[in-house]
Amino acid sequence: MKKRFLVLVIAFFLKGTLLWAQDPTNYRNNLGLAYARYGLLEEAIMEWKGVLRLNPHYPETHYNLGLAYYLKGQYEDALQAYKKAVEIRTDYIQAHHNLGNLYYKKTLYDDAIGEWKEVIRLLPGDSETYYNLGLAYYKKGLLEDSVHNFKTAIEFSPDFPEAHHNLGRIYLEKGDLESAETELKKAVEINPTSARAHIDLAYLYTQGGMLQEAISQYKKAIEIKPYTPEPLTNLGVLLERTGQVDEAVIHHEAAIEANPLYVPAYLHLGKVYEEKGLMEQAISTYKKALTINPDSTEALLDIAGLYYKKGLFNDSIQCLQKVAEKVPDKAEIYFNLALNYYRTNSLEEAISQFNKVISINPQFAEAHHGLARVYLDKGLLEEAALELEKAVSANPFVAG
Repeated sequence: MKKRFLVLVIAFFLKGTLLWAQDPTNYRNNLGLAYARYGLLEEAIMEWKGVLRLNPHYPETHYNLGLAYYLKGQYEDALQAYKKAVEIRTDYIQAHHNLGNLYYKKTLYDDAIGEWKEVIRLLPGDSETYYNLGLAYYKKGLLEDSVHNFKTAIEFSPDFPEAHHNLGRIYLEKGDLESAETELKKAVEINPTSARAHIDLAYLYTQGGMLQEAISQYKKAIEIKPYTPEPLTNLGVLLERTGQVDEAVIHHEAAIEANPLYVPAYLHLGKVYEEKGLMEQAISTYKKALTINPDSTEALLDIAGLYYKKGLFNDSIQCLQKVAEKVPDKAEIYFNLALNYYRTNSLEEAISQFNKVISINPQFAEAHHGLARVYLDKGLLEEAALELEKAVSANPFVAG
């Protein structure tokens, strides 16, 4: 699931009155508050630490200190400050809430759930906390609990777009496209400027074969965020599928312009060049993808396929060997290696690779058939006949 909105209570709390001359702790606490409001967090922290040296029993000051640490990215210090706040005042809702956020950030989901359940006990109708619980349960893989909490958030706040959105994503993950569409459409109805919700709705329509509707949603996402490579690339793919190849090229190139490090755009652009018969441009594009991500097995496979088509079998073998090192248990890689070796007349290597395929998947009919061809070329008629029998047994049509 993509990154989600997590509700954080960001509000510094005033402790005491403004009779600073009569109470130095109030003076320093409020001075810290003033610093914090101007973004001077280091100065605010210094003042609040001073308050706690004078009187360590102010829960609001511990809370303020925790929030300042959080905003500075000092999460462990923030955690300790929030824990001190709820230790002093057990019903401190905001501190429990933000403590849950910190646990969530540290992937301590059970601890986060515990804090947020305490918030619910103290504030039963808090939709934002139910929403956060939905996120935590999702992270734990407890989809039904996640759905329950997102639904409860919506019961208390019917126009909570993120809750509808994430509920829709879970339904999409579960294959319930009808419920997913209902929730995602509600999310974009409430918040039409959510590019992510439009993208997810487009993905749903793609899954359902509703390509024009998907194209429309991707275009809306791009209107909202014109320089986001994901919808540009996905729109390019759909335009290619609907025969609008030149438009597809434009969108893939736009995705690369938006983010020159976005590998999927290069891969899809390379495939469009292949379809247009522009093999050299396709190879060049795939190589750019590999420059960005040398571990991209998809780019290596695409280049290997092109080399095979161009008769550059040794180059294809080099690419496939790299893939085999990264994905050693994928039968199709060894099958393609076998085909390349066969085309270079390296028959013993071809036999070895076909046998690797069969060791991974004994029912790989094409491998048995390919092995039979090699044996025939070597004049090993018995072995060839045996492999043809196995090929027909695995798939009666493959050896016809």
